[in-house]
Amino acid sequence: MTDEWTESTLNARLDADQWTSLDSRHDRTECYGTRPLETVLSDVNTNILLVLFPLDIAPMGPIDGDPHRLRPDVDYPIWRHRLPEGYVAMDEARISFS
Repeated sequence: MTDEWTESTLNARLDADQWTSLDSRHDRTECYGTRPLETVLSDVNTNILLVLFPLDIAPMGPIDGDPHRLRPDVDYPIWRHRLPEGYVAMDEARISFS
């Protein structure tokens, strides 16, 4: 990442073994989840989440409940200073199939 404009190219292969699905929350499976890679990349009029760096989501204390069902910073407090700040501005995303 830079403060100035840059152009980057990401060559993504249509090889499901090179992709990791983050799957879905238990209460969002009707809208989100794992789909065939061909389906996901054939309709890019949807959200594609790119995690650019690891997130260190640390609770401020013991969690009362299942951490896989609770939402950080909604259902329990977290240490926000451990999370990155800022944003990435993207002007254009283009997917070319070869």
